[in-house]
Amino acid sequence: MPARRAIALEAVVRQERGRWVVAGYVVYESEVVEKTFGSYHTRREAEVAAAWIHRSTNRW
Repeated sequence: MPARRAIALEAVVRQERGRWVVAGYVVYESEVVEKTFGSYHTRREAEVAAAWIHRSTNRW
């Protein structure tokens, strides 16, 4: 199977079961895929992680 090239990735922070989760929505030409990157104790930690993900994916 050939590798697919993602069009965009959006990192979001949401609360699940008392923890803050960073999830990414990867947009391909034919679909959108959700990927959970990690969970954190505080919202601030999750927002920092989401910002790192956002910056690193938008460098190219």
